[in-house]
Amino acid sequence: MNGVNFLQVVNAAYLLSVRDSQVARDNMEAFKNAWIEKMKLLTMAVDSMITVDDFLAVSEAHIIEDVKSGIQAVINGDGYLLDRSAGGIRGRSLRVCNVVDSEMDLVAASSYRDRVRMATKLLRDDVINQFSDRAEKVVNKLENEATEGNNDENRNYVDDVDEFIEASELVHNAVKEIRNALLMNRNPEDVDSDNEYEDDAGTNYPDSRNQVTDIENEQKIMRQLPEEEKRKIQEQIDVFKIAQSKFEREVAKWDETGNDIIVLAKHMCMIMMNMTDFTRFVLLRIESFEELIVRLYATWIV
Repeated sequence: MNGVNFLQVVNAAYLLSVRDSQVARDNMEAFKNAWIEKMKLLTMAVDSMITVDDFLAVSEAHIIEDVKSGIQAVINGDGYLLDRSAGGIRGRSLRVCNVVDSEMDLVAASSYRDRVRMATKLLRDDVINQFSDRAEKVVNKLENEATEGNNDENRNYVDDVDEFIEASELVHNAVKEIRNALLMNRNPEDVDSDNEYEDDAGTNYPDSRNQVTDIENEQKIMRQLPEEEKRKIQEQIDVFKIAQSKFEREVAKWDETGNDIIVLAKHMCMIMMNMTDFTRFVLLRIESFEELIVRLYATWIV
């Protein structure tokens, strides 16, 4: 039993499905319990090797990947894949709550611990339920469309995609709030933030001493910002990530041969580039604003 692996669990389940008997049922139960116990030990070992900050960063990245997979499932009309993606998001979110709560068990009672626990409670008791309900509605809609034979390529899936993105955004924001709550009690120098831009000393400036001073001043300013301002900045970053996902989804739908809008957009881009280059070198040599307009118009006509 010490060498139990996933394949043995699958084989035991297969035997149980082929021949329903008490022996097969007991065999399945034994392998299942052994597998679960080994997975718990593995999880505990991994948790002891990484910090909670790194765990949250990785969890956020995996949630974003699940969201992308779910969006593609909606576009393809695949209710089964969407259900799996939504289940992955729920599972990762609950795992975040469990890990952070375990971390808080080691912290003395304080307003800091209360805030972190409040953030995890919000995710577990409220946000996950909202996400599950909204995702389930989209899954049911896709399954009904598949049953009725309406899941062709010309169907309108924009509303379903937006609904799934908005539901996923609730989860992502809640996880971000947990991470922000954890960072409230940390020394900024001890945290590797993925939201800070640190220049490499001596790369952009000839004097490395000036570079160090500039970095210290920027970090000092960021630390002095009110928490509300920091939260607003983080919200804008989150909105940008969601907008980026929407943009990538829209770009993936079209290619140059499938839509004349792409060709037109490229042509307009070339025009704007020509106009920019034109004004960059000619602006200082023109006699009036009217002359600039005339020259720009002539460039556009060409």
